[in-house]
Amino acid sequence: LDRMMRARYLGADRIPPMAGALAMLNQLAADKLWRVAIATGNWRQEAAIKIESAGLLIAALPMATSTDRLARREILPLAIARASERYETEEWHRAVYVGDGVWDARVARELGMAFVGIGKGNRAAALRREGAGSVLADFTDLKAFWSALNQARVPEPPGGAP
Repeated sequence: LDRMMRARYLGADRIPPMAGALAMLNQLAADKLWRVAIATGNWRQEAAIKIESAGLLIAALPMATSTDRLARREILPLAIARASERYETEEWHRAVYVGDGVWDARVARELGMAFVGIGKGNRAAALRREGAGSVLADFTDLKAFWSALNQARVPEPPGGAP
């Protein structure tokens, strides 16, 4: 399976990174106020291959995947715990989850975490319906990304406050 996935993602079907992702990750990594961790619903092996395929150099970042926990609601706290260990801190002033799926906005809301959505067209509309206050098409406008990151809030429940 690993060989097949690698051939698929690293061969002709190479996955390009989302527009602006490399520059965004480089800026985040260089910033002294923000610390980055990866939380993904992919299996660890699949995530590593996709990340390699996209050319993103994030192997040193703390990561939690479906290999670690099956429930998405448990993956994000594990990523934060691993970030605490990696960055040698237990105290976080603010955490922002950046995601492109409706489930990402739901998990952020359930955990009371600020959220920035990434998506275009129907995906962006779905994220907004799910309560995402900030949705960017991609990472090409780094000024807009930083603004969204700094102003991010917990997604509202669909249909407004409970």
